Amino acid sequence: MYEYDDFYEPSDFEMQIEEFKSSLMASVKDEYKAEMERLRKENAELKPVKERMREIEFERTREKNDLERAKLDAFREAKKMRLAELLKDYKAVIYTVDSNRIYKPKCDHCDDNRQVEYKTPLGRTAKEDCSCKTYTFKHEIREVEASYIEHYSPDHGINVGYYDEQREERVGSYHMYKDGTDYAAVTSWTYFADKEEIQKYCDWLTAREAL
Repeated sequence: MYEYDDFYEPSDFEMQIEEFKSSLMASVKDEYKAEMERLRKENAELKPVKERMREIEFERTREKNDLERAKLDAFREAKKMRLAELLKDYKAVIYTVDSNRIYKPKCDHCDDNRQVEYKTPLGRTAKEDCSCKTYTFKHEIREVEASYIEHYSPDHGINVGYYDEQREERVGSYHMYKDGTDYAAVTSWTYFADKEEIQKYCDWLTAREAL
């Protein structure tokens, strides 16, 4: 038995339709490819622009941060100037002592830790401090500036406060040296209101250590 398709021949019109469909599909594909190529080129051309926009955005962010820091620094400086003006009639600084070790020159017989290695009677290796590992103290007066004021009521007036940034501590009244106190009772955390008094204390420390 023969199939119908074996004897069917498409008409000229149907062939034209098929050709039109094929041409249309090819045209759509060509347009799609052309559009994709156009977008690719456009994206490549815009890439430097996008990168520059990112750079500009980064620069603006950095400038904004720099401006904020400058404003904060200016505010702090103005605050200090204002505080100095407010404290001009008050005690602006107090004093404390910084004591630093001053070592003798290192000799050539010890290691970097100024220790000498030796053998014990049992043959073991041991170490002891070298004779050059001796030191004296250098006592220096350091100023601590007033950093804030307190005003609780008109009756109490203004109290000046101090914060020692190096030691990261607020100086309380119990830290202050009281006139007549024996120097032996003074600690490294004691503060003096009078510079001549603290100089006397430094001289006393130096003389005591020389004994």
